[in-house]
Amino acid sequence: MQAGIRRQLAAIRAAFPKEGLLPRKSGYSRLTHFDDRKSLADLEQLAASAVCFQRACNQLYQLSVKGKQPEWVARYPRR
Repeated sequence: MQAGIRRQLAAIRAAFPKEGLLPRKSGYSRLTHFDDRKSLADLEQLAASAVCFQRACNQLYQLSVKGKQPEWVARYPRR
């Protein structure tokens, strides 16, 4: 990974509040509670888009391994 990107990631991580992004409440998770159906529908749409993106990334990687897409994709560092 390039040094510039590492510095940017370190700066982003340092900017996160120590207590986290969402306040913690005992007994339930805020992510499972929605005040309205629109919020839930938006989250479901976002999740569906994330699944499509993940599938496309996997397909690109597999094609790269087979030599049908640029080889740098398969060599790209993963975490």
